[in-house]
Amino acid sequence: MNWIRNLKLRQKFAWMTWLALAAAALPAALAIHGAWSNVQELRTERRALVPSQVLLKAVRTTQEHRGLTNTVMNGGDELEPKRRDKQTALTEQLQQVGVTLHEAGFDALNKEFDEINQTWQALSKAVADHHITAPESVKRHTALVTDRKSTRLN
Repeated sequence: MNWIRNLKLRQKFAWMTWLALAAAALPAALAIHGAWSNVQELRTERRALVPSQVLLKAVRTTQEHRGLTNTVMNGGDELEPKRRDKQTALTEQLQQVGVTLHEAGFDALNKEFDEINQTWQALSKAVADHHITAPESVKRHTALVTDRKSTRLN
């Protein structure tokens, strides 16, 4: 400790400055890292807004199609044109979901989305060809919306 006493005042202040900077560097670095992580997370969330909006619209259309299909299958034949229009709209919306996922950089989710889209294609074909009962249709439409893959995309 004698060496500290032998330092000039200017040198003592220089040492204290370096010690203070060293003591503050780690907490400052951790704070900056935390802030940067938050910024990155917010950017990812912002990128996900458009695909989420399109997906939620497709979910709503799926539910509307489920209701129309159930009505048509239970004798409401006058709603068949409206049901077909919803089916076409839903197919287009699901294609748009895939495009927006790709544009937003969520290519990892495209595989899961492709499985959802294939499930929809099979369901829409079964409905259009009248190869499905009304209860089975409701069950499969509901499963399409509540599937783990669908909720992961949301």
